[in-house]
Amino acid sequence: MGGLRNTPGFLSTGGNLLVDLTLIVEILFYVLLCLGVTAQLRKMYKWHDRFQIPVVVLNLFFIGLVMVPTFVAIVGSGIGQMPGLVLAHVVFGTLAEGLAIYCLLAGLKILPRKIGLLRYFMWITFVLWTITIILGIGLYISFYTGGEPASGAVAEHAAELAEEHAAAEVGPAPTAAPSEVVAEHAEEAVAVEPTAAPAEPVEEHAEATVEIAAEHAEATIELVEEHAAEAVAAATAEPTTTPEPATPTATPAPVRAGLLTISDDQVHSDKITLALTGVTPPPDGSVYEAWLEGEGQPSFSLGKLTLSGDVVNHTFTDPNGRNLLGLYNSMFVSVEPASDTDPAPSGVKAFAGQVPAAVMEPVRLAVAAAPDTPDGDSYALRALNQVLKIEPEVGFQRDYSIAQNDLAALKIQAEGILNVIEGQTSPDFGDRDGSGDVYNPGDGFGLLGSGSGAGYLQAVLNQATAAAQVEGASPETVLQAQQTQAAAENSIRLAEQIRELELQILAAADTASVADLVNQVSGLTQSLTDADGVDLANPDQGGVRAMYDLAQLMGSIEVFPVPGAGVPPAAAPSPPELIDEHAGDPGSEHAGN
Repeated sequence: MGGLRNTPGFLSTGGNLLVDLTLIVEILFYVLLCLGVTAQLRKMYKWHDRFQIPVVVLNLFFIGLVMVPTFVAIVGSGIGQMPGLVLAHVVFGTLAEGLAIYCLLAGLKILPRKIGLLRYFMWITFVLWTITIILGIGLYISFYTGGEPASGAVAEHAAELAEEHAAAEVGPAPTAAPSEVVAEHAEEAVAVEPTAAPAEPVEEHAEATVEIAAEHAEATIELVEEHAAEAVAAATAEPTTTPEPATPTATPAPVRAGLLTISDDQVHSDKITLALTGVTPPPDGSVYEAWLEGEGQPSFSLGKLTLSGDVVNHTFTDPNGRNLLGLYNSMFVSVEPASDTDPAPSGVKAFAGQVPAAVMEPVRLAVAAAPDTPDGDSYALRALNQVLKIEPEVGFQRDYSIAQNDLAALKIQAEGILNVIEGQTSPDFGDRDGSGDVYNPGDGFGLLGSGSGAGYLQAVLNQATAAAQVEGASPETVLQAQQTQAAAENSIRLAEQIRELELQILAAADTASVADLVNQVSGLTQSLTDADGVDLANPDQGGVRAMYDLAQLMGSIEVFPVPGAGVPPAAAPSPPELIDEHAGDPGSEHAGN
C-alpha cells in the first residue's frame, strides 16, 4: 500500500494512485448498489442479493486498508481546515456500513429479522450510503484539486437525496419548470366605417307613374267586386274546422367540436389534451389560443393552437406541477391578434365548454383531494398507493417465505396485507399472526374498510355514482362515471378474494400447504393493479389503475362552437364518439411517490 501512496494518481489531481483507485472503486460500488435497488424494485430478489452482498463485504476491505489509514493521514496534515466535512463523512460512512452489515446478516438469518422492518433498514442504509459517497467525492475535490470545500451544497444535496429515497408515496416528484408560460394578447379595436354609395334622387318618370295608376284603376275595381261576391258566399256556407297551429321546429342541439381531458404527466393531473375537429382558420392576422377558467382563478393560458387542416391536437403540461382538475372546470378558445402583447384574453371566443361545479365536486374528491384521508390525497390516488403497498408483501410471500419454508415470515406478510385491505375500522385489525407486534405497511384507512367506515374503493364508487346523477352532467361524464363504477366494483371483488385467501394462509400449519394459495394471491394482485380499460358489457374488468384514469376522465370538458363569435363557420363535423376505452397511461403510474 505504501508504494501506491507514493505513486502519482491517474486522475491528474493531487491525489496518489491509491486514493484515485479508491474513489473509482467506491463509485463503482455505489453503481452496483443502485443496480441492486433496481433489482429489488423489479422483484428480482436473487440479483438484488448478488449485487449487494459483494459490495458490503469488499467495502470492509477498503475501509480497513485504505480509508482508515488515509483518514489518519488527513488528521495529521490538515483536518483543522474542514472538520465538519471529514466528521460528517466518517459518521455517515460508519452508520451506512454498520447498517449494511446488519441487513446482510439479518437477510441470511444470522441475526433476527422481520421482513417489513428489514426492508426499511435497507432503504435507510441506501440513503446513508448515498450521502457518504457524496461527502467522499467532496473530500476528494477539497483535498486533491485545491478547490474550496462546498460542505453546504453537499449537505443540502444529501438531504434532498435522503428525502427522495425515503419517500414511499405514489407518483414522481414534481419537476418545476424554470420559467412560467407568459401569453401575450392585445385587444385591438378595429373600427370599420360603412362605405355605402349615396343614393341619387330620381326626379324623372312622374308622368309615367300617373299613367300606370290610371291604367290599372279599372282592373282594381273589377277585382274588388269579384272578391266581394266570394266573401258573401263564404259567409252563408257551413263553418269549417279551424286548422291547428303548426308545431314549432325544435332547435337542434349543438354539435360537439371536441374534448379537453386532464391526465398525469410529471405529477397528478398536470397535463391537458385538447382535441378539436371541424375548425376553420381564424381571420387573417389572428390566432386561436386556449384558456382554462375556474372559480376564484384567473384565466390561464394553455398556449396558441396550431391547425392541421381543420383539426387541433394540443397538449400542455403545467410548469408549476399543479393539479389542474382541482382548480379549473371550464375552458374557451379565443381569437387573438397574431402579434399580441396583452397577457389577458380578448373578448372574442370561438369555442367554449364547462363542467358544472356540482359535477366537479365528487370528481375532485375521487382524483384531486379528499379532506378525510390521512394526507388529504384523493380516494383513487390513495387506493392506488395502498395496492402498491400490497405488491411487495405478496412478492415476499412467493419468493422468500415459500422458497425458504419460513412460515413465521409468511404470516407476518399475511398480517400486513390484511391490515392494508381492511384498515383500522376493522375489528380484526392488528396483530393477526399472534407475534405480539402489529405489522401494517398501509395508512390505516383500508381499501375495503369495515363497519361504518367505507374504504378507498367504496369511496371512489360513491363519488362516481354521485357525479353521474348530477343534473346537467354531460354524456361524456356519465359514460366515464359508469366505467369508473365498473372498475371500482371489480377492484372490490378482487380485494375481497385476496382477503379470503390471506385468512387461509394465516391459519396454515406449514408453507407447503399454502403454495397454491400464494400463487392465487399473486395473480389477483396483478389484476387489482390492472390499468387496462373497462368494457361495460363485461363487469369483471378493470383494476385500481384503470379506476384512477377513468375517474380523471369524469372531469373531461366537452367543447362546442360559440354562436356569433365572428369566426367563419365550419362545416359541421360528424358527431364525435364518446371515449369508451382508456388503457393506463404510463405517466399515471407513480410507484415511487
